[in-house]
Amino acid sequence: MLDYVTGILTGLIDIDTRCGVAPEMPAAQFLQTRLSEEGVACAVYEPAPGRGSISAVIPGAETSRIVLHAHLDTADVIVNEWHYPPLRATVNNGRIYGRGALDCKGLCAVWTGICVYFMKNRLKPQKTVVFTATADEESGGFWGTKWLCDNTGLFNKAELVIGEGGGFAVEADGRRYFTLQTGEGLQIGEEIQPGEKPQPGEKLQPGEKPQPGEKLQPGEKPQPGEKPQPGEEPQPGEEPQPGEKPQPGEEPQPGEKPQPGEKPQPGEKPQPGEEPQTGYCDRATLDYMHASKYGKRRIDPAVFSTMPEEYTENSQMSGIIRQIQQVLRNLGRNEILLPFTTPGFSDNRFFRERGIPTIGFFPVGPENSISGIHGSDEYIEMSSLKMAYEILLETVLNFSR
Repeated sequence: MLDYVTGILTGLIDIDTRCGVAPEMPAAQFLQTRLSEEGVACAVYEPAPGRGSISAVIPGAETSRIVLHAHLDTADVIVNEWHYPPLRATVNNGRIYGRGALDCKGLCAVWTGICVYFMKNRLKPQKTVVFTATADEESGGFWGTKWLCDNTGLFNKAELVIGEGGGFAVEADGRRYFTLQTGEGLQIGEEIQPGEKPQPGEKLQPGEKPQPGEKLQPGEKPQPGEKPQPGEEPQPGEEPQPGEKPQPGEEPQPGEKPQPGEKPQPGEKPQPGEEPQTGYCDRATLDYMHASKYGKRRIDPAVFSTMPEEYTENSQMSGIIRQIQQVLRNLGRNEILLPFTTPGFSDNRFFRERGIPTIGFFPVGPENSISGIHGSDEYIEMSSLKMAYEILLETVLNFSR
């Protein structure tokens, strides 16, 4: 099956789907042809000229659904910064080079291979499995995932969405972790226009002043003489009011003890008797871990924070995470899942807005460079493509039972 998945990936890379440059419809039709050859029922959508998306369905005994999501469009390229042709797949030294190898045609290829596995083995899952590869993610997702959410019933009764946004391996304290995207920096419910790129947390228009009693936006300075609203973060250099607790990420004052659950700053040592926690990180922690991996900084186990409230022992997301962790154990793997929130946005937000449990998970090995995403010489290791297929196949089989 690795040869099949590799063929799908190289075929997709060879189709130019750069955001704002080339349409996604040829890539959607390519997948339609390959899936139809294997007997997988699929459909192509084109809500605007060239903006093609595809869905494939493996019918289950139940109408409840597991959704496998990826996107067809890619970032643009600066050709003279590449050592390989960016718009033509190149297999060299165990790697597949080309725009989209990691973001996100590699995941499209894996999901395609999993759909074909169900058909070749004549498996009828308990829950219906839906695969979607969509247009327009790189410029907002409005002609792709959002359009499908608003105009089709593909995601009705969806119990879980697995998409992009996590899966990179990081090493710390002698252990290896797989990141697992469980949230995004974009504020849920914020409306942006097609083609408009939202600024994380931005809501006010340029020059617009907050109304009386309105909370300031992140990074916004209060007007002269204006007092911070309740729950508002103090500005740099501003002294906390009596009895006021430090805001998340704020450095404690000399002699001040961290609040319960507060993440230590990089390099900060745990208090006597305090056990460093593991299991959750934000982007700052992830960057800190990557710096350690490349020898720029020694990792301090105390940079890990405790699990946030939404991942308590009895929560739905905690149960999903435990199931995937068990899949890894069943495959004889020792990686630990590390839920985190990405600073930017992805199409996953459209599912989360609708209350569908959604994770970003495309597991790849530590030899894959995250800098390749939207950068030059983007590649995926063949070994990582194989590993991702094996882990995600078992994950889908587990959740669709």
